[in-house]
Amino acid sequence: RYKAAMINPGFGFVTITGVTTPVLVIIATGSVAGATAGNAKITGLNAAKKYKITFSGVTYPVLAGGIVGTDPSDPDTDAVVLGVGITEITGLVNGETYKVEEVA
Repeated sequence: RYKAAMINPGFGFVTITGVTTPVLVIIATGSVAGATAGNAKITGLNAAKKYKITFSGVTYPVLAGGIVGTDPSDPDTDAVVLGVGITEITGLVNGETYKVEEVA
């Protein structure tokens, strides 16, 4: 739930009450099967595999622990297995579109 209020000079006080719809990350077409949009994360991945992620036209490696790398120079080489029990990529921005691909 949220409440928004604003003061409108000359017209008094206005309050709006309602329910917000949570915005999740968006999974792009062509992403790996099982990738599921979450709140600032993508879930449903395989802990024993390597991934790269593309957003805003740039591809980055996914590092151990499901963290997105910061160097886009060679995502295929820099990608690391997620790690035992890690099946998600975290630290993403809700409302952004992400393409997740497996790295051989």
